[in-house]
Amino acid sequence: QNRNVKTGRETYTKIPREDLLALAEEVEKQTKQTGEEPSALRASISAIHTVIKAFVDRYIEHSDENLLADEEQAVFSLKNEQADLTSKDESLAEKIETARHTLMRARELLTAHDETGKELHRRIFDLAQSKAQEESEVVRAESREHELTALSESLEREKAEAFAIGGSGAVSYKPLLSVSGEERQVQEDRQRSLERMKIRLEEAGGTGEDIRQEHKEVSKREKFFATELDDLAKSAAGLKELVHDLDTELSKHFSEGLTKVNASFGEYFGLMFGGGSARLTLETLEESEEEEADDDSIKIERKAGIEISVNLPRKKVRSLMQLSGGERALTSIALIFAMSQVNPPPFLILDETDAALDEANSRRYGDMIESLTKKSQLIVITHNRETMSHAGILYGVTMGNDGISKLLSVKFEDAVQVAK
Repeated sequence: QNRNVKTGRETYTKIPREDLLALAEEVEKQTKQTGEEPSALRASISAIHTVIKAFVDRYIEHSDENLLADEEQAVFSLKNEQADLTSKDESLAEKIETARHTLMRARELLTAHDETGKELHRRIFDLAQSKAQEESEVVRAESREHELTALSESLEREKAEAFAIGGSGAVSYKPLLSVSGEERQVQEDRQRSLERMKIRLEEAGGTGEDIRQEHKEVSKREKFFATELDDLAKSAAGLKELVHDLDTELSKHFSEGLTKVNASFGEYFGLMFGGGSARLTLETLEESEEEEADDDSIKIERKAGIEISVNLPRKKVRSLMQLSGGERALTSIALIFAMSQVNPPPFLILDETDAALDEANSRRYGDMIESLTKKSQLIVITHNRETMSHAGILYGVTMGNDGISKLLSVKFEDAVQVAK
């Protein structure tokens, strides 16, 4: 009924294609049968109207009684089918229950059979494994027996060779009461050493007595050399201790000397440049060098070098490499003069140390030379007039009008008196 109401409200109606074709054929048929008579036309139109009205009534104006009858017939058919299916389901349920009990029984029997088969297979596997182990033990024992036989034969041969080389003393040994726990690899290494020793003995020639006598002599020499080596080792230890003490003392004196040199270096540097400062610093070592000598590895530590740090007045210069040639020359001269003041020598020889100096720096250079003469005697080789003016005695070579070179020596004090 609900579907009937819903269908009556729908705008569109579904019509099978076969019914539409049947309607078209019926209309065409009635049209072809129409004659020229008015009565025939009315009959044809009435027939077409009847067909169309039946078609419309069939799909548009459904009768509730027809629809309900169809539904009730469908329900009746379905109930009959449901009753048949219910009876079949009950019959099949009884058969399924019977089959389930049969299946459970079969599974129980199969499980019991599988357990029995597994136990049999386990026993067969254990027996096969035991058999394989026994056979392996037998093969191992046979292999060990062959190995021991070969070792016994080799031992007899070795004993015979040892007796031939070393005499009866080589085979006079006491058998062991128990098996040694030493590793086989150690025994094989010892055997190889004995083989090499035997080869050397055979190459050396001689009888066993000669070899023993030579062994005694070599043993005495070995003890003597061992004593000598011990003495040398003690001497080396003493030398190392002495070197260590010397290094300590030298480091101490070096530090003190470096402090004194820095004091004088800064003073002379300030005189040379009219200010500023300079000092010597030890460079930092990052790694040590190793050298090989006489097939022995000797570790030699590289000593720290010395760097020169400068600070010129009115310049932001810290490295010696950034100075000009003249500035480097002045710095070197200041360093030489500073080192000479730490431990003044009897005399100094300065060869063209002022070659790169201008007149103003030459004047400072001359003043410093004059101050150095208070502690050391100076021999200066120069072409600079300002430097010559600070000398006490002047030696040189001159050439007169005759073109002959002559040696000349002048004492400035005497020359001043003569000039006056």
